[in-house]
Amino acid sequence: MYVFHIDVESTAQTLITRSLQSISDIALAPTGDLLVIENNDRLLRLNTTTGATTLESSLSALSGPNRIAIRSNLEVFVSDPGAGRIYRVAGEVQTPIPTVARSVLTPSPTTQRPTPCSRSNAAASSSGASPPQRGSMSS
Repeated sequence: MYVFHIDVESTAQTLITRSLQSISDIALAPTGDLLVIENNDRLLRLNTTTGATTLESSLSALSGPNRIAIRSNLEVFVSDPGAGRIYRVAGEVQTPIPTVARSVLTPSPTTQRPTPCSRSNAAASSSGASPPQRGSMSS
């Protein structure tokens, strides 16, 4: 696969590399390098100036990593939907990140939801007056 730098003003294209195979995701690091998940099993660093690639981490122990996120402090995270996990990647070490998304997205059967109130009920309760009845006219 080819990776190009495209100047947004002039639309000029500069080839960075043509040595990559199947790319799952690509992210721009604060350093200007690109991080690439290749073949769903390797995390590569691509130098955007020289086009050189270096292996950051072998991801072959994961079930199918497909997304990269990079924090400003250069911490790298990879999602692995096959395992339902997010991993912090530092060299060859992939540390699972504890997630709370499952408990937030799936309410327990005992969770009570608030009862919605209409605007007229809310306005009436704040003014102390009873809400008008349907079909009645107020003077």
